[in-house]
Amino acid sequence: MRIPFLLGITVLAGAVLSAGATTINLTPVADTGLRSNSPDSNSGTATSLPIGVSKNGSPVNRALLEFDLSGLPANAVINSATLNVSVTKDPSGSVNYDLNRMLTAWDESLATWNNRLDGVAWSGGGGSAGTDFSASASATTSLSSGPCAFSSTGLAADVQFWVSHPEMNYGWVLLATGEPAGSGEQIGSREDPDNTPTLTVDYSVPVTPNAPLLAGPMLLGNLFHFSFAAQAGVAYVVEYRHALNTGTWNLLTNIPAPGADTVISITNQISAPASFYRVHTP
Repeated sequence: MRIPFLLGITVLAGAVLSAGATTINLTPVADTGLRSNSPDSNSGTATSLPIGVSKNGSPVNRALLEFDLSGLPANAVINSATLNVSVTKDPSGSVNYDLNRMLTAWDESLATWNNRLDGVAWSGGGGSAGTDFSASASATTSLSSGPCAFSSTGLAADVQFWVSHPEMNYGWVLLATGEPAGSGEQIGSREDPDNTPTLTVDYSVPVTPNAPLLAGPMLLGNLFHFSFAAQAGVAYVVEYRHALNTGTWNLLTNIPAPGADTVISITNQISAPASFYRVHTP
């Protein structure tokens, strides 16, 4: 019987691995309110932001919020995102509100119902759907008195987009769904330390598995031994076949992802004149 030949092959394509999830809480770097009855007034320093529509249909109020995501790794995979706001005035009861991704830049100290920047007007008063902000809501929730939260796959997708395209991070606009009369409320702004909005982001960072180095081949009687260095958080598959270039790879064993870097030892009974082995990720 010939001594088996040891062949190590690493297959990484399609492997999805992560170093575990991390959660961060962010406060706005900018927020302001837009009021149709004060079209040239800025609310960038206000402690509360009016949203929704008064009972008689006027004014219409919207809020803008932006968060700095530069602290997230450039390759972060966003698992979830939740925007938490505190309703500080709730004369209308429970009302549905939308968060829509902003498509154009605005300045906290300059934005008004008429303008988004100094001398630069919105496409329409308070911003226009499809031009100044996305026509579809990223998240919708019912706001009532006290803490409320927006969370959805759409919200996570917005954060993921901004991580990949930070130059296009203009935040969200918060407005009543359909903007019906009698939907008016107020939320705390970043200037209100007790009711500051927060963005909670849960993310993972992909891990590129190292190519496992197969080492220590040894034939003892009819048993063949070898080992390889296993990476923390990475699962492995060990396979064999009896011809180098032909035949089906047979499963020898699955190695669950270890919690720490370690060395895995493999032993297989010899059943043919030659055997070839490979180790790869699932």
